[in-house]
Amino acid sequence: MRILVTNDDGYNALGIKKLANIAKKYGEVFVIAPKEEQSAKSHSIKVRQDIKFKKVKDIIDGVDTYYAASTPADCVRIAYFHLGANFDIVLSGVNRGYNLGEDITYSGTCAAATEAAMLGKVGIALSCNFKEVEDIDYALEYSLDFIFKHKLYEKWPLLNVNMPAEFKKIVFTRQGKTHYVSNYSEKNGKLASIGRPVEAEDGIELSDVDLTYKSYITITPLTYSRTNEEVLKSFIEEFDKK
Repeated sequence: MRILVTNDDGYNALGIKKLANIAKKYGEVFVIAPKEEQSAKSHSIKVRQDIKFKKVKDIIDGVDTYYAASTPADCVRIAYFHLGANFDIVLSGVNRGYNLGEDITYSGTCAAATEAAMLGKVGIALSCNFKEVEDIDYALEYSLDFIFKHKLYEKWPLLNVNMPAEFKKIVFTRQGKTHYVSNYSEKNGKLASIGRPVEAEDGIELSDVDLTYKSYITITPLTYSRTNEEVLKSFIEEFDKK
């Protein structure tokens, strides 16, 4: 299996080094990641702008590594459209901070996995607690072993995985609700935002938020289609008759 590893924390982040090294167990690995941190850039890409792209040495032993001065989604697009890389799967992470609930919408990590799925490949986003990146090795390897052993990538092409360093077991769940409470301070005509995550239970039983904060590794199958099929069907049934 040919595996593209990317992230939104930057090519030199600890999480991507851990992910790339463990991913060697499952196939041939190469890395294309942002030159600098691109957290909360969602699925943005650069249009009509130059992107600096460079191969870098001595980052991850035995792994070809490139950086792109752009977003995680662009990194996947560069691999596919520029390098013509015939990768099978994109592993995105390990993000320094969970991607749960509505935060999935903002996440550059999840966007890279989504871009892979949009290109007909498999995308898996992997995230951990902000403070646990150094201790995530066992949970990460356990999660990947489970995914590859059971070939989850053949069952659904877009997965979001959140991993506490100390966990009870792996569970499958739905996206819940969470958000950052942001406070803005103004100085010299500029706004600075200080956010804190809402870590309380979200009121949705057995959601990714609820279960991850109860020390389960959560796997959520995602979709990038924004069409509400039930509402669409009801509109067609109601208005096509008129």
